[in-house]
Amino acid sequence: MMMMMKSTSILFLAFQGVSSFTTISLQNGRVHSGTVQKAAMIDLSARPLNITSLNNGLCDKVMFDQGIQAIQQANAITTSTTTTKSETTTKENEVSSEILEDLRSKSIKDLKLVCSKRSIRYKGLKEQDEFVQAIVDNINDLKDFSVSGHLVPGAFNEISGDILEQEKNSKLPLLLDVYATFCGPCKLVEPEFEVAARRLGKNCRVAKLDSQKYHEVANSLQVQGLPATILIHKGRVVSRREGLVSRDQLMDFVDAFIPKQFW
Repeated sequence: MMMMMKSTSILFLAFQGVSSFTTISLQNGRVHSGTVQKAAMIDLSARPLNITSLNNGLCDKVMFDQGIQAIQQANAITTSTTTTKSETTTKENEVSSEILEDLRSKSIKDLKLVCSKRSIRYKGLKEQDEFVQAIVDNINDLKDFSVSGHLVPGAFNEISGDILEQEKNSKLPLLLDVYATFCGPCKLVEPEFEVAARRLGKNCRVAKLDSQKYHEVANSLQVQGLPATILIHKGRVVSRREGLVSRDQLMDFVDAFIPKQFW
């Protein structure tokens, strides 16, 4: 006996046994199986149903084939979901727990802002997990550019002392603007750094550090005046200057440390 239910079940099959009916229904990616006296939920992610559990001696071939198809489809759904979750977990493990925790604490509105800053297209993304995964994928794709995952090609990135510590030993040069919020000239050079960052793209990381928040880091960099432009390459300061600077001067500043094919 086979009938289509008006409930959310996709398929309902009844197999007549000696003293009871065995039921199998597919609903929302799960198979419900049991007898008419006591139904049981079987979570496919934990234990997919075995096709041989169908008793083809007690139902006609059409019913049996449809039962097999229902279980195969359900198992395929579960396998796909499990694989996706496994891949997601692997990728998430590649980024720091601090970044993941920060992303998961953000609202969708804030995650959209993160996507915009990282030039990630988010059209079609709806759930928070989808936004987080898109950002995680982007961070992993840019591992060679930014060890910490905070620096983005073409962007003028705000960083902390901890992030600077992670980034300073990279083979890619780091063009750093050390500033203070009270400093007028610092505000004037900010758009110059933004243009330089867009021009340099993946060839150089461009960032800024607040000397008031991270005064110990500024002292360690021997900053004497603001704004201070510092070029760091392979863990050491290779060049510095203080005062106003133009976008063209910034490009000249990093010239010796940029691959010649870039020019």
